[in-house]
Order: sequence, then C-alpha cells, then structure tokens
Amino acid sequence: FIDMVGHDFRTPVAVIDRAAEMLETLLPGASLAIAQRLAAIRAAGRRLRRLLETFLATEQLEAGLKAGRREPVLLRPLL
Repeated sequence: FIDMVGHDFRTPVAVIDRAAEMLETLLPGASLAIAQRLAAIRAAGRRLRRLLETFLATEQLEAGLKAGRREPVLLRPLL
C-alpha cells in the first residue's frame, strides 16, 4: 500500500518537473523572470520529492517493512 501511494504521489511531481525541464529546453532565450519561475518550479518539485521520500521511509520503518542495520561507527571521522 505504501509503495502504491508513493507511486501515486511521485508521478505528478515527476510530470511537473519534466514539463518545467522541457520548457527550459524549448525556451533557451526566455526572460529572466520566466527562467527564475521555471527554476523555482523545479526546486519546489525536488523539495516535495524529498518530503515524500522521508514520509514514505518513516512509514515503512514504522510498519516494520524495512529493517535497519546496526553496526559500530567511529564518531570522530563522522563529525
């Protein structure tokens, strides 16, 4: 169910991103305002995609669908 919902949300976001990408390609000499708007649309799509991925990953963890892998980590190099 979670995968199906994820797909149903990702698809429209991908369509919007591809449409903005296509417009960027078709309008290489577009005004600065149009270029900025297309960049803003694509950035919003990336943010929404990350939000969806975070939400879906959390749901999968809570549902027990993904098992975490525990292992020792050296903190000093990580920090």
